[in-house]
Amino acid sequence: SPARWRRYVPAIGLAAALAAVTVWAVSLQASLNTLHEDTKALAAIVEADAKRLDSIDRAAANVLQAESAGVQLETALRDQQALIAVQGDPAALRVSLQPTTAAHGATGEYLWSEANGAAVVLLQLLPPLPVGSTYLVVLEDALGQLSTANSFLPDLGGMAQFVLDREGGGSPRRLYVIASASGTMQGPIVLQADLASPSVVMP
Repeated sequence: SPARWRRYVPAIGLAAALAAVTVWAVSLQASLNTLHEDTKALAAIVEADAKRLDSIDRAAANVLQAESAGVQLETALRDQQALIAVQGDPAALRVSLQPTTAAHGATGEYLWSEANGAAVVLLQLLPPLPVGSTYLVVLEDALGQLSTANSFLPDLGGMAQFVLDREGGGSPRRLYVIASASGTMQGPIVLQADLASPSVVMP
């Protein structure tokens, strides 16, 4: 009857509402599951990209290190060849370095080879330096301007030999070997030479 039917209408409406809520909850859970899976996938992609970028960075660093090592090796080989060539040049100018009171038995020579376009410095019996100190080769030009050509540490026997860095150009008039405690030109002169009026050592 109509009256009985009206009694069931609220229950039917409630059931429909519950069904709708259930469908919405199921749909929401499915969406959340999908979002969770998408988040995991995105995190995996980000992690993979980070690892790939890290690998690229490491590879680039390795390339730079290899290039640097290659340049250092090439420079060392070139300097060694220059040392041999200059010392073997019978026409090379050989200048004896004069000791000072700070030399303590140290000796040295400056050699310039016109044929090879290079100068080398040969040093023996240099006094040991305090920790943190270094030796400098300082050049003085015709105008009295000073410039550091090389910094170096001798071996345990006090010996050092190297190609003189003359990238500044020009012909130096004087050469000084300085024991520097701070990496600057401040320090006692150990050896020196007048290259404009040299005391030539015969080969």
